[in-house]
Amino acid sequence: MLEALHQACLRAGIATYYHDVWGRRVEVAPVQLAALLAEFGFGSHAPDDALAWEAQLSAREAAQWRRALPPVHLVQAGEPLRVPLRLAADVPRADWSLTDEQGEVRRGSIALDSLAERERREVDGQWIAERIATIAEALPMGYHRLRIEGRPEE
Repeated sequence: MLEALHQACLRAGIATYYHDVWGRRVEVAPVQLAALLAEFGFGSHAPDDALAWEAQLSAREAAQWRRALPPVHLVQAGEPLRVPLRLAADVPRADWSLTDEQGEVRRGSIALDSLAERERREVDGQWIAERIATIAEALPMGYHRLRIEGRPEE
């Protein structure tokens, strides 16, 4: 009955139980889980409202698939930048720009049809393919901003 609530907690990174000082497993009350999820932007729903939690999960998954790039991606200094890229399945190329902390800009293009698809989803009537793209061979330590041309919102 609370499976959808627990799935939403899993998605948000909220534990549904903890172990007390004596090592006993303690389940968090569903009403408390629902309140925490509301604070994480999942909306205010009754804990047992499976349809509402499932709708929230579906909306969040679709929103994630609409983004070409993850909001944050960690890479070790000196390691290549391999990043999941989600674009329409029929797009053959993607132009990118990478700006480092000093403002230096690198530009390039990726032939998407040469990359293997990891996953594919239909979102808003369009097929989106996720591929792992290698953008740069090695990055210096610091904060960098990756942009995909034609995707100004990211």
